[in-house]
Amino acid sequence: MPIMLRIPCLLLVLLPSFLGAQHLTYAEWQWQSVRDMRLAPRYGERQKNPEQLASDSAFVAQTLAVIPDRQQASDHLVDLGFEQLREGNMTHAMYRFNQAYLVEPENPAIYRGYGAFFMALDR
Repeated sequence: MPIMLRIPCLLLVLLPSFLGAQHLTYAEWQWQSVRDMRLAPRYGERQKNPEQLASDSAFVAQTLAVIPDRQQASDHLVDLGFEQLREGNMTHAMYRFNQAYLVEPENPAIYRGYGAFFMALDR
């Protein structure tokens, strides 16, 4: 295959990985976390409306139906968050860390996740 055809083919293969990743700068994170509480650790400790609280309860119930132990379920979500960080998807990583917080707020691994998130931000 000629080189001129290989480059566009390679770009088509790599494009989905670039589109899926959302690496943030600190300034971008600050701006987005004001608009979306899911991007702030522990949801920014903001008040949630009844719909959000119901959604949280449903999520926790669904999660515990699959993994009944709160600590294990929370650890699994933290692991998923770290996987998202490794893939460069910062937004989904924070979503997973916050979901882990919903399931088991006392899980110390969540705070490692939050710390890793902030260390990964572009400064």
